[in-house]
Amino acid sequence: MKFDDSFGSSVQHIAFESADIFAAADVLAKIGFQPLQVTPNYYDDLQFRFGLVDDLVAQLRARQILYDRDGDGEFFQMYSPLFGDGFFFEIVERRGG
Repeated sequence: MKFDDSFGSSVQHIAFESADIFAAADVLAKIGFQPLQVTPNYYDDLQFRFGLVDDLVAQLRARQILYDRDGDGEFFQMYSPLFGDGFFFEIVERRGG
């Protein structure tokens, strides 16, 4: 692979697994971490698509956490903004499956 094919950074991201992404988001916020901002309509679409309860959607929205679900479980993600030439951090939690 040429450097030009790496989108500016040889390592594009580092992912951290969390047992409780909501608690992790709260701790990170206390030390000044600013997550990547998600468009507000994303959460409206999530609620419609998955039939999520209002409380969960509010928690996701407040912390800028993304959500997906398949037949085997749920997947939560939170991203940092980009650093330098395209490097970012990701925090993930998988429930079930």
